[in-house]
Amino acid sequence: LNDITWDGLDGDGSPLEDGEYSLNVTVTNNDLDVPCEVLQTGPVEGLRYDNGVAVVQVGGFEYYVSEIYKVS
Repeated sequence: LNDITWDGLDGDGSPLEDGEYSLNVTVTNNDLDVPCEVLQTGPVEGLRYDNGVAVVQVGGFEYYVSEIYKVS
């Protein structure tokens, strides 16, 4: 796994306004695309049930328990 931290600055070093931003990751090896997956880590902020299925809240997003890879 690779950790990526964004400092909130644009390419010229100027701070960007608060808002929603996205991250796109492309992995290549010898000019061939390699499948990859972007994962999120963070403390659990809440838990709710949706029709009997547990939904975990992390970083302002909700994930079904079946989408969680690791708990530590």
